[in-house]
Amino acid sequence: MNTYTLSQTLSAILAWTAPLYCVVCDGPVEAVSAWPLCSVCTARLTVDGGRRCDICGKPIISELNRCMRCRAVTVSFDGAFPLYSYAGVARKLLIAYKSQKRRSLAVFLAVCLAPEILARFPGYTIVPVPPRPGKLRKEGWDQVELLAGILERRWSLPVARLLVRRKGGNEQKTLDRAGRSINVVGRYVLLPRITMFGNTKPGNAVPLKVLLLDDIMTTGATLSECASVLKAHGSDRVSAIVIAAD
Repeated sequence: MNTYTLSQTLSAILAWTAPLYCVVCDGPVEAVSAWPLCSVCTARLTVDGGRRCDICGKPIISELNRCMRCRAVTVSFDGAFPLYSYAGVARKLLIAYKSQKRRSLAVFLAVCLAPEILARFPGYTIVPVPPRPGKLRKEGWDQVELLAGILERRWSLPVARLLVRRKGGNEQKTLDRAGRSINVVGRYVLLPRITMFGNTKPGNAVPLKVLLLDDIMTTGATLSECASVLKAHGSDRVSAIVIAAD
């Protein structure tokens, strides 16, 4: 039995003994899939290549470069790029990843992110948006950091950690849009740099070009606060990429 035939046989046995079901439609997943997402639902996830708002990155149809919502706001980041709208397949996918802790979806999401980062943000250093204090202890993992780690290992993309931290506050998902914007004001700070003698300096070295990485963008308030801190300490340009925008 050659290697290909053996692989087919093992895949068939695995599909029969421990079948995968799609986290979106609950249908069967092909035996060769590395993640619990069927080919039909995968095909429905497409990145909109049309015109986008130059702030939030959501698709627009007007002749202006900004959507109605972003015309009335001021943000510190230089533009965001969401892969998808937070609806349909993308919404169910992210709920499965975040709330149901389907960590095997991290590789799939990284596969979706990587080509856009390589094409749109060459020379940028990825900075994962830090979780609120206590989240790691409560949930046992950081879904954004997991994505950053895969991007770093598989595509050799530069990642800068321990630059920014969050100082408490309520969970963003428990608040309305106005509450989200207020909740993060002043909550992000640059971590001090620790010297070899145990002393600290008031600021860490920050990259000139930063790409903030997060899973979902709603108001953009979190990204704006992080960008403000980074720019105040030396970053020249701070953009953002997220999986979905609500």
